Parts: sequence; structure tokens; C-alpha cells
Amino acid sequence: MKYCLVFIFSFLGFSVQANTLEMSIALGNSLTDAVNSKSYIKMKALDNYREVRAFLKENKCSGFKYRAYTLEDRNKFYLIASKGKGVVIGRHFVGDISDNTVDIASLVRSTNGCINLGSPKKDSAAMFVTHLKPEPNEFHLLESNLAKVALFVSSKGGLFSVSDGTISKIKD
Repeated sequence: MKYCLVFIFSFLGFSVQANTLEMSIALGNSLTDAVNSKSYIKMKALDNYREVRAFLKENKCSGFKYRAYTLEDRNKFYLIASKGKGVVIGRHFVGDISDNTVDIASLVRSTNGCINLGSPKKDSAAMFVTHLKPEPNEFHLLESNLAKVALFVSSKGGLFSVSDGTISKIKD
């Protein structure tokens, strides 16, 4: 019985991770489409613009530029950092939005640090980064898609490959 429960919990844990990765892939690809089509929104158009601006001023990375995007079908609001053609892994933000109002309390940063991997060289096949969460998120996928370079992400959940619009676990 004990081994049966371990198997069930292990299976459920894998299912939760698979669902989280599937969501990160869907969000990352939708976000890539929004960035590539230049579908950013002007923050001044938000009903709580002043609060969003104050949040960003307090939490942004100096030297990074930020643009706001929404994925309306998922009620998600994003502040995406950029620095030239660099692969910016952190710090981006995601939160909830409803009726043109961002839920400031829901805003979460992608990383604690301000991480710019720089521009990939023309002959670069991949870049490597560590991540403190169990698996890569939509921001890793976004940056891989935008730079057209594979990212290898070492996380608490193992080693992952992020490329061509997908995230795959390579090793535990």
C-alpha cells in the first residue's frame, strides 16, 4: 500500500509539473506573438496607471526599458524588460488585469535579480541560465523565441531545454 501511494503521488506531481510547463509554453508563445506584433499598450491608458507606474518605479531594473502587454484571453498583464538586443531573463513582471485595472497585489517578478545574458553571437547555438524555481517559465520561452537561440535552464526541478516555442525536461 505504501508503494502504491508513493507511485500515485509521484504521478500526480509529474502531472502538476506537466500542466505548469504546458501553461508556461502557451503563455510564452502568446507573449512572443504580442511582442513581435508590437501589441504593447500605453500604461497611461490603464485605469490605475499611477499605481502601476509607482510599482514599476520601485521594482524595475535600472537601465532596462519596460513595455506593457496584456493577454486579454487570460486576463494577464505583463511588464517586459528589454535592453537593446540582449536576452533579458529578469526582471519581468506578470499580474492579473480586469476591466482595464491591474491588480497591483498580484504582480510577481520573474527573478530577484536583473539578469541580462547579453546578445547571442551569430554562431551561438545556446545560452545557459540558472533559475531558482522548479522549472522555466513563459519569460524564458519569450526570450528564447525573440533571440532565436536555445536556452538551457538549470532549476530546482532539473535541466530544461527552451527552444523553438517549447520547453523540454532533459534531466532531473
